[in-house]
Amino acid sequence: MKQDVKLRPQHIGQVADQRRDAGQKEKRHPPTGAAQRNATADERKKTGNAQPARRAYRRASEAWPEQALPWFALSNSRYADGDRKGAEQALRESLKREADFAAGWFNLSQVLGEQGCAREAQQAQACAQRLAPEDSRFSVPPKVSGSAEQCQALPACP
Repeated sequence: MKQDVKLRPQHIGQVADQRRDAGQKEKRHPPTGAAQRNATADERKKTGNAQPARRAYRRASEAWPEQALPWFALSNSRYADGDRKGAEQALRESLKREADFAAGWFNLSQVLGEQGCAREAQQAQACAQRLAPEDSRFSVPPKVSGSAEQCQALPACP
């Protein structure tokens, strides 16, 4: 059973608390408007309006391109729509902005595994686990299926 980690705007404070407790520097997240836009998109997605949700996540990533969370939310939306390549790209963008975001590394490991990129998937999962060793969700190895078309190299794990 695949376990995607999906953070919603209401979880931002919990992530900050966990980082503070772990001695990590607190990250700056999107301003209230981005959180509200992500929350609205999440509600649209829950009610079956995936298209408007996808647009809202994309707009949030355009409005706050330097922030990781809108890209992460966009990746989850793309993944839910079956767009594995689009989800991978959005996760990579999220990790460019916040390289120590363990949930981003974990979701990337799952997406890469589903695309047949076994080596990269294992590396991404190992990075997630190294960044958040106390979080048992990140110990789940990626399930590799299919054959890899072309696997991009991963950025360095911080």
